[in-house]
Amino acid sequence: MAAEAILLGERLDPRQWIGAVIVLAAILGIFRQTLHTASEAPATVTA
Repeated sequence: MAAEAILLGERLDPRQWIGAVIVLAAILGIFRQTLHTASEAPATVTA
């Protein structure tokens, strides 16, 4: 998002930056939860 602002020459309003940080934090939390859950899943053995 910051790269997009630099490339397009747009300036974000402070409220938009707060929204962007919230969205990025939520995405990071989802990835961390998914990785944590995947590491706890038991290995399945197929015969």
